[in-house]
Amino acid sequence: MDSEFPNKKPLVANFSIVMIHAIVRKVKKFFTDQSGPTAVEYAVLLGLIIIICVVGIRTVGGITAGSFQSSADAISEMSRNGITTEAPAKNSNSEKSKSGR
Repeated sequence: MDSEFPNKKPLVANFSIVMIHAIVRKVKKFFTDQSGPTAVEYAVLLGLIIIICVVGIRTVGGITAGSFQSSADAISEMSRNGITTEAPAKNSNSEKSKSGR
């Protein structure tokens, strides 16, 4: 088979040379490219925004939980004392007598 193509290099050797050149180009581009620091800056800003959001949500959640707990305690206290939150039933006969009809 070598006699048919005497000037042809093996495919593996060509592939290795192409890969080495590609790696060298990528390394050169990596050291000359300025988009890397910008990406890091954006990542730091994103991290700070996430931290601020988490702290804010936890704070609001704590305040809301306290509010709901105080409401639940008040309702429980009222039910233990026999106080209901239902509106009194309207009696149509007593209203007519009060209005004089």
